[in-house]
Amino acid sequence: MGVIRKMEYYDVPTYNTIRNDSREYLHDNSHYTLQESYAWFRKNTDPFFMYEIDSEVIGYFRTSNWTKNTCYVGMDIHQDYRGKHLAYNAYVEFFNFLKTVHGIEMVQLEVLKTNTRALRLYNKLNFLTIYENARSFVMERKL
Repeated sequence: MGVIRKMEYYDVPTYNTIRNDSREYLHDNSHYTLQESYAWFRKNTDPFFMYEIDSEVIGYFRTSNWTKNTCYVGMDIHQDYRGKHLAYNAYVEFFNFLKTVHGIEMVQLEVLKTNTRALRLYNKLNFLTIYENARSFVMERKL
């Protein structure tokens, strides 16, 4: 079982590394310097959450578009931990966290059509596609 905690200023270097290594799977595939990530963190209003296993950060959860009982989610995993079947359980734990701590009842996400690994995961997690555009599927799941 992992630990979910709010991202702190001291997490920015780890976040920056994971984010840049994950950029091929993101809608914004820009490479960011550490200074740019610190600047982003200082102005960001949507909480991000670090995910740890055995005191080691393996990735983080992105959130945005919060309403009373919904939010957008996404996860980026450190390249050393990809393909090890950790994301499914991490998401299950994160959904429980969002529901019990924040009262979230529905999560949504947008995933690139080319990200087949993530699409398999989201289907396994029972996300349903609500619409699509040329690049992405927008999906949702009740908690």
